[in-house]
Amino acid sequence: MKNYKKLLVVFLSLLIFICSIAVSGCGTDNSIVPPTPTATDDPSQGGEQSQSDSDIRFYFESDASKMHTDLQLEYLNDAYSKVAKYADGKKELSKPEPVTIKWQTSGKATDCELYISDDENFASYRTIPVKSNTVSVYNLKVRTKYYYKLKATVKGKTATSDVQTFTTSSVVPRFIDCDGITNMRDLGGYNAKGGVVRQGLIYRCGRLNVSESKTLQVEISAEGIKTMRELGIKSEIDLRLTKLLYGSSDIREVGGLTDKSVIGDDVKYFQCPMEYANGVSNSENYTQVRKVFEILADSDNYPVIFHCNIGTDRTGFIAYLLNGLLGVSREDLVRDYLLSNFGNIGGARSESNIVSYVNAINNCAGNSLSEKVEKYLNDVIGVPQEHLDAIKDILIAEHSYTDTVITQATCQQEGVVLHTCADDEALSWYENTGYGDHDYEETGDSDILRCKVCGKETVQIEPGVLPSIYTAVDYIESNGTQYIDSGFIPDSNTRVVTKIDFDTVSDGNSHNAFSATPGERAREYGFLCNSGEYVTRYGDDIYLNSLNYPNKPFVIDMDKNVLKIDGETVYTHEEKEFSCGCSLYIFSCNKNGSSYRPAAMKLYSMEIYDNGTLVRKFVPCYRNSDNVVGLWDLVNGKFYTNNGTGAFTYGQN
Repeated sequence: MKNYKKLLVVFLSLLIFICSIAVSGCGTDNSIVPPTPTATDDPSQGGEQSQSDSDIRFYFESDASKMHTDLQLEYLNDAYSKVAKYADGKKELSKPEPVTIKWQTSGKATDCELYISDDENFASYRTIPVKSNTVSVYNLKVRTKYYYKLKATVKGKTATSDVQTFTTSSVVPRFIDCDGITNMRDLGGYNAKGGVVRQGLIYRCGRLNVSESKTLQVEISAEGIKTMRELGIKSEIDLRLTKLLYGSSDIREVGGLTDKSVIGDDVKYFQCPMEYANGVSNSENYTQVRKVFEILADSDNYPVIFHCNIGTDRTGFIAYLLNGLLGVSREDLVRDYLLSNFGNIGGARSESNIVSYVNAINNCAGNSLSEKVEKYLNDVIGVPQEHLDAIKDILIAEHSYTDTVITQATCQQEGVVLHTCADDEALSWYENTGYGDHDYEETGDSDILRCKVCGKETVQIEPGVLPSIYTAVDYIESNGTQYIDSGFIPDSNTRVVTKIDFDTVSDGNSHNAFSATPGERAREYGFLCNSGEYVTRYGDDIYLNSLNYPNKPFVIDMDKNVLKIDGETVYTHEEKEFSCGCSLYIFSCNKNGSSYRPAAMKLYSMEIYDNGTLVRKFVPCYRNSDNVVGLWDLVNGKFYTNNGTGAFTYGQN
């Protein structure tokens, strides 16, 4: 029994000793399994010991996988049109979830400060005083790697932990928790044209002060203003009306604001009052839209916050134009508008609310939505091109890729490279880089080279000379089903000089000698015949020539806007600025990628100039090995063959 009591005393003593050295947080005693640490200097440069030099130990755990509420995530993973299932604009549902960081120290810690930065060298960082071993960090950027460390005092000794890291969720948008206002989010984070929209530069939200009040009544709280300061806001754009309302002498939508932002006297305050009664895209708002884009074209104004009353309609119009210009997809643009239903905005919004300006934009010229938005801003609203270019430079962060060779290319094997995007792994892809170079040597034929590795033979091309494996002919002829893609995209500076035998046809249809159009009259270029007349198209200017040319073949010289036939100037088109956006077809028209109404004709020669520089010089010929007929380009050393059906024929005069 005595031995048993002695053992019990020893066991209890050991238990007390173990408890006395148990790890602790800032005023807590909960333990966490430690990760492997890595050392760095403390951003405050206080001179205290690092974890590596101190007997204080830090143990961390972080959760950055979720920055949206379950309801927000459910909608973001559903079709954007289904927003009514999740939010109706009558409740505050626009606040994000925080990133949670937990830690423990080897002993009870006091005077704890957490440093967090998206820069591994802590060039700039947030300092968060903490009194427990858990902190919730709001408003971090999405899909971003963060670095953090903790400074703590334990038993009179101060030390800073080694740097820890986490990467935030890749789900966009980045909602912002700003006390006292609703419906706030970052316009950045979306995939854009050639990159991503930069985060932390431009935010949208609801009003900061009460609208339509006689005096200034601030709605954003002191804590909300602190958040705005942490975000570094330098400019506020207010889209609310400044005129007197309801026949009163003192009621304005801006609610008493004159020339100062409620965020602080050092924040620039721009009033760009936009009407909404007749639709936000009404022409009466064009002047203010131009002013907004002028403000956004100045890099000194960023970061920017912009809003109207509830941050939905006028704000949504500006957001659609801005991110549309940057190349954000239509789905993301519409969803961003509908996400305002998660704010407390007084009622629901649907896609029908924006259909008028969406349709107006879609009716503009352009091969992509971003081009159409740019055309709308430039031509319809009148935003100067230099402002649009400046905004794109400021807000688009180009993707950076690292390349890994998977398979080395040889003359017998295609190479494969993995391009890994540093910003978003989802944008990484494998690319077949083609075969490697052949190791050619000369053969008995002066024009033929043979690879020493695989035996492949090729033609030794001398610039400006038709290779001996081709035979020149006087002309090649199409029966109306053959055509050639020149690979050159014509514009208002193009010149084509060609010798052809081309009869007009009176069958009610057009027949194209050479032509290109994206399907828009303002961007056409070419020479054709239609109902017995020769026709030239230059932009949206059309010339019909009813003259008959009995001396065939004849030479056509379309030098930019001037048309000459057999050396005689017959017409000068109105000067235009345009690009067809698709390549020039010979013997046909390239109508947005498809052959349209080809011509039966003979072609003797053709030269194409790009603003005075010769880019194609075609020689009619056939390939000796298989008698395939086509055009050899003396400029690029390339053989162009039939892209249509049937086969060209050829002839000698």
